[in-house]
Amino acid sequence: MPHSPPTPCDRSTHGWSLPELLAVLSLIAIGTQAALPTWYDWQARMQALAVRDQLMMDLQAARVQARQQARALSLQALSDCAWHTPSPTDWSCGWQLVDAHSQRTLFTTPVNQPLQVRFTQSQPLVISERGDLGQVGERWTIQAGN
Repeated sequence: MPHSPPTPCDRSTHGWSLPELLAVLSLIAIGTQAALPTWYDWQARMQALAVRDQLMMDLQAARVQARQQARALSLQALSDCAWHTPSPTDWSCGWQLVDAHSQRTLFTTPVNQPLQVRFTQSQPLVISERGDLGQVGERWTIQAGN
Protein backbone atom coordinates (compact mmCIF):
# COMPACT_ATOMS: atom_id res chain seq x y z
CA MET A 1 0.00 0.00 0.00
CA PRO A 2 1.43 3.41 -0.88
CA HIS A 3 2.38 5.81 1.89
CA SER A 4 -0.30 8.44 2.46
CA PRO A 5 0.51 12.14 2.97
CA PRO A 6 0.48 13.37 6.59
CA THR A 7 -2.84 14.49 7.95
CA PRO A 8 -3.30 17.85 9.69
CA CYS A 9 -3.40 16.04 13.03
CA ASP A 10 -0.07 14.29 12.43
CA ARG A 11 2.37 15.58 15.12
CA SER A 12 5.46 15.33 12.89
CA THR A 13 4.30 18.18 10.66
CA HIS A 14 3.55 20.77 13.32
CA GLY A 15 6.86 21.49 15.10
CA TRP A 16 6.68 22.62 18.73
CA SER A 17 3.59 23.48 20.68
CA LEU A 18 3.34 26.83 22.42
CA PRO A 19 3.90 25.37 25.92
CA GLU A 20 7.00 23.52 24.69
CA LEU A 21 8.37 26.67 23.08
CA LEU A 22 7.71 28.71 26.23
CA ALA A 23 9.40 26.08 28.39
CA VAL A 24 12.52 26.12 26.19
CA LEU A 25 12.63 29.92 26.11
CA SER A 26 12.23 30.01 29.90
CA LEU A 27 15.16 27.64 30.35
CA ILE A 28 17.30 29.76 28.02
CA ALA A 29 16.36 32.93 29.94
CA ILE A 30 17.16 31.33 33.31
CA GLY A 31 20.51 30.04 32.03
CA THR A 32 21.40 33.44 30.61
CA GLN A 33 20.43 35.20 33.81
CA ALA A 34 22.58 32.83 35.84
CA ALA A 35 25.58 33.25 33.53
CA LEU A 36 25.57 37.06 33.23
CA PRO A 37 27.18 37.88 36.60
CA THR A 38 29.99 35.44 35.86
CA TRP A 39 30.45 36.98 32.41
CA TYR A 40 30.58 40.52 33.84
CA ASP A 41 33.08 39.49 36.53
CA TRP A 42 35.29 37.80 33.95
CA GLN A 43 35.10 40.83 31.65
CA ALA A 44 36.03 43.20 34.50
CA ARG A 45 39.01 40.99 35.46
CA MET A 46 40.22 40.96 31.85
CA GLN A 47 39.97 44.76 31.66
CA ALA A 48 41.97 45.13 34.88
CA LEU A 49 44.61 42.71 33.59
CA ALA A 50 44.85 44.62 30.30
CA VAL A 51 45.42 47.90 32.18
CA ARG A 52 48.02 46.21 34.41
CA ASP A 53 49.85 44.88 31.35
CA GLN A 54 49.75 48.32 29.68
CA LEU A 55 51.13 49.96 32.83
CA MET A 56 53.96 47.43 32.99
CA MET A 57 54.82 48.01 29.32
CA ASP A 58 54.72 51.79 29.80
CA LEU A 59 56.97 51.61 32.85
CA GLN A 60 59.46 49.49 30.92
CA ALA A 61 59.33 51.91 27.97
CA ALA A 62 59.90 54.82 30.38
CA ARG A 63 62.94 53.09 31.87
CA VAL A 64 64.40 52.53 28.40
CA GLN A 65 63.76 56.15 27.34
CA ALA A 66 65.28 57.53 30.55
CA ARG A 67 68.43 55.46 30.03
CA GLN A 68 68.71 56.26 26.32
CA GLN A 69 68.25 60.00 26.86
CA ALA A 70 70.15 60.05 30.18
CA ARG A 71 67.33 62.21 31.57
CA ALA A 72 65.00 61.86 34.50
CA LEU A 73 61.38 61.30 33.52
CA SER A 74 58.16 61.56 35.48
CA LEU A 75 55.05 59.39 35.21
CA GLN A 76 52.07 61.53 36.19
CA ALA A 77 48.41 60.72 36.79
CA LEU A 78 45.69 61.97 34.47
CA SER A 79 42.52 63.34 36.04
CA ASP A 80 40.15 64.07 33.15
CA CYS A 81 37.66 61.20 33.25
CA ALA A 82 34.21 60.71 34.78
CA TRP A 83 35.35 58.11 37.33
CA HIS A 84 38.28 60.11 38.76
CA THR A 85 38.24 60.72 42.52
CA PRO A 86 39.91 63.69 44.24
CA SER A 87 42.42 61.38 45.95
CA PRO A 88 46.06 62.24 45.13
CA THR A 89 46.77 58.49 44.79
CA ASP A 90 44.07 58.01 42.08
CA TRP A 91 45.43 57.07 38.65
CA SER A 92 42.11 55.74 37.34
CA CYS A 93 42.06 58.06 34.31
CA GLY A 94 45.49 56.95 33.11
CA TRP A 95 48.97 58.43 33.06
CA GLN A 96 51.45 60.38 30.99
CA LEU A 97 55.20 60.27 30.76
CA VAL A 98 56.84 63.68 31.01
CA ASP A 99 60.45 64.82 30.62
CA ALA A 100 61.24 66.03 34.15
CA HIS A 101 63.45 68.87 32.87
CA SER A 102 61.50 70.31 29.91
CA GLN A 103 58.01 69.16 31.05
CA ARG A 104 57.40 67.90 27.51
CA THR A 105 54.88 65.05 27.36
CA LEU A 106 56.43 61.97 25.76
CA PHE A 107 53.32 59.76 25.74
CA THR A 108 49.89 59.51 27.29
CA THR A 109 47.96 56.35 28.18
CA PRO A 110 44.30 56.89 29.08
CA VAL A 111 42.29 54.24 30.93
CA ASN A 112 39.07 53.97 28.94
CA GLN A 113 36.96 51.99 31.42
CA PRO A 114 35.98 52.70 35.01
CA LEU A 115 38.66 50.81 36.89
CA GLN A 116 40.24 51.68 40.21
CA VAL A 117 43.95 52.36 39.67
CA ARG A 118 45.90 53.47 42.73
CA PHE A 119 49.56 54.28 43.42
CA THR A 120 50.75 54.46 47.02
CA GLN A 121 52.55 57.77 46.53
CA SER A 122 50.69 61.04 46.05
CA GLN A 123 53.60 62.37 43.98
CA PRO A 124 54.35 61.48 40.35
CA LEU A 125 56.59 58.45 39.85
CA VAL A 126 60.13 59.58 39.04
CA ILE A 127 62.26 57.46 36.70
CA SER A 128 65.93 58.33 37.13
CA GLU A 129 68.32 58.84 34.23
CA ARG A 130 69.59 55.33 35.00
CA GLY A 131 66.08 53.91 34.59
CA ASP A 132 65.43 53.36 38.30
CA LEU A 133 61.74 53.34 39.21
CA GLY A 134 60.60 55.13 42.34
CA GLN A 135 61.42 53.86 45.79
CA VAL A 136 61.11 50.64 47.77
CA GLY A 137 57.59 50.07 49.07
CA GLU A 138 55.71 51.92 46.33
CA ARG A 139 52.81 49.85 45.13
CA TRP A 140 50.15 49.84 42.41
CA THR A 141 46.69 48.35 42.79
CA ILE A 142 44.26 47.85 39.92
CA GLN A 143 40.72 46.64 40.56
CA ALA A 144 37.48 46.49 38.65
CA GLY A 145 34.95 49.17 39.52
CA ASN A 146 35.25 52.34 41.54
